[in-house]
Amino acid sequence: MNSHQGAAQHRGAAPLQQGGEEVQFPGLGYRNQAPVERIIHFGSPEISMTTAGIVPERDIDGSITAVVLAGGLGLRMGGRDKGLLPLQGRPLVAGLCDTLRPQVDQLVINANRNQAAYAALGWPVLADGRPGHPGPLAGIEAAMAVAPPGWLLCVPCDAARLPANLVAALAQGLRLAGVAAAYATLGAEPHYPVCLLSTALASAVRVALDRQQRSVRQLLAAAGAVPVDFAQSVPRPVFSLNDDDDWRAQGWTPP
Repeated sequence: MNSHQGAAQHRGAAPLQQGGEEVQFPGLGYRNQAPVERIIHFGSPEISMTTAGIVPERDIDGSITAVVLAGGLGLRMGGRDKGLLPLQGRPLVAGLCDTLRPQVDQLVINANRNQAAYAALGWPVLADGRPGHPGPLAGIEAAMAVAPPGWLLCVPCDAARLPANLVAALAQGLRLAGVAAAYATLGAEPHYPVCLLSTALASAVRVALDRQQRSVRQLLAAAGAVPVDFAQSVPRPVFSLNDDDDWRAQGWTPP
C-alpha cells in the first residue's frame, strides 16, 4: 500500500485546537475506488475523470482541511447570507460540503452570523479572529489557526457544482509547479478564493492582514500560485454566485 492509498482509508474524528479547546471533526470516508485517466495541460494543469463520482488520489502528502468561506455580508445579494440561500431545496453550503467531504480530511465553515444554522449542518463553525469583516482572508486565517500541518482548501460559500476532482487537480497543479499554492480558473477568468494553500503560509496571511492587505489575489501572487483551469469540467463548475444575475445565468431563479 502506498502513502496515497493509506491516506484513502476511512479516518476517525480528527482533533484540532481552537482557543485552547479541542474541535472534533466527524470521521470522513475517502473514496478511491478505481483508476482515473489524468490529462495534464501544462500551464493550466487539468485532470479529467472517466467515471462520474470517482474521487482521484491526491498527489501531495499531508492533511487537507477544507474551509467554506461564509463570513461575508452578502452586500451584492441585499445582505442575504449567501451560504444559506436555497438551491434545489437545500442551502448552498450543504451541497458544497457534500462534494468536499470525500476529498479532504477535515472540513470547517467560516461564518460570522447565523452560526447556529451553519452548525446544524454538522460541521465546526469558526468566526473571523478579527473584527470588522475584513474579508475572506480573515476566514482563511481562522481556518489555518486550527488546521493540522498540511494544506488548506478554500471555497467560497456561493459556489456550486464543484468538481469531484477539485482537490486532486489543484494538488497536481501546485505539485508540478513546485509551489505552495494553486487557484482555480474558468478559462481566462480567475477565481482566487477557490484555492489550495500550504499551511506554511499562515504567517504570510497574518502579516498581510496586520498590514491591512486583504486581497487573496495578492497573497497568491506573493506565493507564486499556479492557475488550474476547470473550464472543461462537466458539468461546468460555478465558483461564484455573487448576485441575482449570476443565478439567472445558470438558469436558476434568484432566491
